Amino acid sequence: MNPESTRLIPTPHYVLLSGKDRLGPQLIASTDGSPIQVVYGFSNKGPYDQFMTECTIPLRPYPLVTGYLREPEYVPDGRLHLVVVDACGQDDASLQAARIEGVEEAQRKREPQLLATHRLHYNPSDRAYTVEEL
Repeated sequence: MNPESTRLIPTPHYVLLSGKDRLGPQLIASTDGSPIQVVYGFSNKGPYDQFMTECTIPLRPYPLVTGYLREPEYVPDGRLHLVVVDACGQDDASLQAARIEGVEEAQRKREPQLLATHRLHYNPSDRAYTVEEL
């Protein structure tokens, strides 16, 4: 089996909004101090519905479109911008994510999948995730 095939994740088409804010998992600060921004992304209604069954705050999906990705928060600024794809809940043991640039390219090319570039690991004592590059 090709190791890269195990890293294929669906291309996300929606992000979560809480009011006007994008929602992402809580992160534990990286040891090297590099800033990271992460949002939850979903490929379709099924994974979104699953996530919402475990969520207690009101959220709504918002189309993850190329124009959205060009908003000031996503302009290259030295931060690592990631999209977690199809999380089942806010405390999954492990999440797969892709760089925002890869998501944008997959959408532009209408690719159904892209390679995960990062994995997030949940730390129950901190109620937050660490980020690992794949």
